Amino acid sequence: MGHKFGFGWLMPVAAAMLAVVMLGAPAQAQLGLPSLPEGGIGRALDPLHETLADAGRGVEGIVDQLAADRLDRIAALVRRNPHAIALDDNRQPARAGEVLLLDPDRASLGAARQGGFATLEEGRIDGLDMPFARLALPEGTELADGLRALRRLLPGKELTADHLHFTSGEASGDGKTEPPSTSQQPRGGTVGIIDGGISPAQLPPAVHASQQGFAHGAPRPGQHGSAIASLLAGAGTDRILAADVYGDDPAGGDALGIARALGWMAGQGVGVVSISLTGPPNPLLARACAAAIARASSGL
Repeated sequence: MGHKFGFGWLMPVAAAMLAVVMLGAPAQAQLGLPSLPEGGIGRALDPLHETLADAGRGVEGIVDQLAADRLDRIAALVRRNPHAIALDDNRQPARAGEVLLLDPDRASLGAARQGGFATLEEGRIDGLDMPFARLALPEGTELADGLRALRRLLPGKELTADHLHFTSGEASGDGKTEPPSTSQQPRGGTVGIIDGGISPAQLPPAVHASQQGFAHGAPRPGQHGSAIASLLAGAGTDRILAADVYGDDPAGGDALGIARALGWMAGQGVGVVSISLTGPPNPLLARACAAAIARASSGL
């Protein structure tokens, strides 16, 4: 999910150009088309088609390798933290042992309880007024099996695993990156960061920074979050609010923690939030982003 409440797409474009040749004549200049090989224009473009096909196969190979590497990293993460992290029914990493229910009501919570799902927490995302419930899986139930069972118990209700999100990009060894030098960067104002914790001591004295924790052991300084804060300070940001969604939690970066961080930002009146994280689609997080954008747009 690396975005600031906005998304960009890289769209490869292939273009073919046909040349028009100028032919000289004693009396006047004339325009003419080059002769085409037997088979017409389709035959003439065959080499281009073959080149594009070869390029496409190369890109597919790179994408397949990246996907395989990601699966290997996720599998290793689960092996290291089997009590904290599990895979959902789409093989995506999430917090182990629990699922999230959106818009819970007495009937749905009662049906879940009858099916062996205990309520760990029922409440609303502060600042966004979003109701949710955390439900514990029946003992010995795998996350993927639990999600399938709960969907059968609660048809029509929106359920999700509490998916994990990881930092995108890398910072340098000292936790700082070179701040942008372009004069087009925005100056002043307040920007929020949802990431790891930051190191206020690494920021210029003129920048006012504060942070809040949304994970076990948070806030604590992190390399990636500190690098993002350094970039914002270099761009002239006056005030930085950082939400640490990692702390020392092996299942940090979960969707619920990020949603709560968004609610905190909304409650503080922050209009611009940097979220340089990647992860699978998550309905709770999608709602939280939409609610935060709507609140900022309305000026609340």
